[in-house]
Amino acid sequence: MCLRPAHKAQQSMYMAYSKGERDIEKDVLKSGDVLCQIMNKISPKSIRSYHHEPTLAFKQMENIGYFLQAAKQYGLPDSDLFITIDLFEGRNMKQVVICLAALKKLAESRGFRL
Repeated sequence: MCLRPAHKAQQSMYMAYSKGERDIEKDVLKSGDVLCQIMNKISPKSIRSYHHEPTLAFKQMENIGYFLQAAKQYGLPDSDLFITIDLFEGRNMKQVVICLAALKKLAESRGFRL
């Protein structure tokens, strides 16, 4: 599995927040595809099956749900998670970033390195 989509998403998020452009990271992450790839890199096979490059809203939302479930099983506390609508509709992108930062910190504490 290639790291490029995950790196691209991470770079886009950092660039977007440094510029204050919230829609960039939302568009990159909205399908949930990149989130599932990131989770599977951190914890292989934690998401056994997901929709690759989905165009239908319900499949995108399912992917986000798969990511959230895997992140919780990995040990991320509920207080660091977001809800699907936070990302899908862009209602609370701050919480999405908090979740990803907490996941990164947890993964690094367990020895994960990019």
